[in-house]
Amino acid sequence: MRTLVLTALIAAGATSVAAQPHALGHVAAGLSNLHAISSSAQVTTRALPGFHYAVAMDRDNRAVLAHDFTSGAILRFDPATLAVLGTAYAHPLLANFGAVQSMAFDSNGTFVFASAVAGSEGIYRFTSSSNLSTVISAALATEFTDVRDAIVDIDTGEWLAAEASTQALYRVRRDGVAFTTVATGLGVRYGVTQDVVTGDVYVGTCCGTGSGGQSLGRVPRGQSMPVVFLDHPTLRGGYAPTMDRASAAGRSLVTATWADGATTGSDGIWRVDVATAAVTKLASINVPGFSNTYHVVPAFGRNLQATRTGAGRWAIDVRFPGQGSRAYYVVPSLSGTRAGVPLPDGRRIPLNVDGLSAAAINGLLGPLWTGYTGSLQNGDATATLDLGALLPSVLGARIWFGALVLDPAAPLGIAVVADPFVLVVE
Repeated sequence: MRTLVLTALIAAGATSVAAQPHALGHVAAGLSNLHAISSSAQVTTRALPGFHYAVAMDRDNRAVLAHDFTSGAILRFDPATLAVLGTAYAHPLLANFGAVQSMAFDSNGTFVFASAVAGSEGIYRFTSSSNLSTVISAALATEFTDVRDAIVDIDTGEWLAAEASTQALYRVRRDGVAFTTVATGLGVRYGVTQDVVTGDVYVGTCCGTGSGGQSLGRVPRGQSMPVVFLDHPTLRGGYAPTMDRASAAGRSLVTATWADGATTGSDGIWRVDVATAAVTKLASINVPGFSNTYHVVPAFGRNLQATRTGAGRWAIDVRFPGQGSRAYYVVPSLSGTRAGVPLPDGRRIPLNVDGLSAAAINGLLGPLWTGYTGSLQNGDATATLDLGALLPSVLGARIWFGALVLDPAAPLGIAVVADPFVLVVE
């Protein structure tokens, strides 16, 4: 098996990318409503009077996170039934409408959210289930008075933040003390996402940019301008695009759109093919009222997620739903994700193979890297990265991770290629 993986990782071939299909559906958020959309487009809606419009999958991929400002908490919901599973995070700041514009996890598994509450605008992280620290605030930078979304850049591990009042996309250093402008003139953005295979960034450019304001914007990797706009008459706002791997035909975005009561059928969930710009409707959200879908995410988060468990030590959680007890490999790299390793069947392993990768695959890292291969347990496993003995010399280093699920019956013996993630040693 080790030979198979190493051979696949150092192969050369075509340059096209194919996605991994899944049948887990999506979860969407609207004002005072949460929606579960099955793979067959069946919609389950739960009314939440104190609910705002951000939604995310929890880091364990077993619950949906949503903000209830009446209780001042981030709640966990079952992604299929929308039953309340409990409280994930609570803080007085959360007891405000607009306190949670977006939710994400940084490269160390820490929960981060963007706030638009007057006097408390900015990006925050939870250091525990009830304690906050500031990533960046309007008190430090007036550009951050209306942050609508923030994600981790796959290339650098820094934050990419979409800000509505300045209509710009910013790159924020992880310690929050410095930032740079990536792109301007984006309209009023309500979401940002990144294709971790290409590095391109997509923003929801709602209300005023493009032909009639009905567009999504794409910021090509390594560029700030020009921004490429996708105009489509049904993308009424294109509020919060999210990368989706639910299309077997190719990589795609999903986005939520809103209705003003005058445009029949304009509100719902849409898929946008990133290669062809083709738009298809996944589901209609027929809930009376204005702006009833803002944000949609796949009902599954990352295949890989790190959690810091001690000084220089991380658990790398592996999640492959539906893959049972198949064999897996998690592979590290110090060389980033592009161009990656193209496979002869058109898929690409989005990880650059280097000396660290080869040493890991061949089991030469000893106690530094354990649990990186074996058999999944109901689709799950945990690898351990232990760099404690190398501190402080490795602080600030970036390590990228990819993963494979192996199956002799699959093409090339590779059943699933995971999206990568980046860990910053802190």
